[in-house]
Amino acid sequence: ESNIAASSPVVLNARNCIFAGQQRDEIIFSDGSRRADPAAFRANIQNSIVRASDDFAGPDRDWSDFLTDVCQGCYNLQNGDDLFLDIDQDDYRLDTMRVAIGLGEIIPGLEEDIEGNIRIAPVAAGAYAAPAP
Repeated sequence: ESNIAASSPVVLNARNCIFAGQQRDEIIFSDGSRRADPAAFRANIQNSIVRASDDFAGPDRDWSDFLTDVCQGCYNLQNGDDLFLDIDQDDYRLDTMRVAIGLGEIIPGLEEDIEGNIRIAPVAAGAYAAPAP
């Protein structure tokens, strides 16, 4: 009998990411074992924006430690939080009042954003560097 989890574990490492949208949960994990086999699935998320409701990360849920241990330095996006300039126009750049600014950190080798702008403090989570104040 082989242990599939030991030979092919699923590992998620994410930093400075934005997992956001209109759903109550924009990130959900299901490892099949309900976390009974820690080697089957490991997640480490840092300095990111997530949207996780109590249905996924609440007390007595499989991922009740998601917002404290799995997602470190993260912000749980709430209804009404501003994030992007203009979603209706597919403009996902950040403006100076967004919750992503100051949440990220500079990652060696990824000092530039998606448009080639140098990331400087305060570093924003996501694909775009924080705009100048």
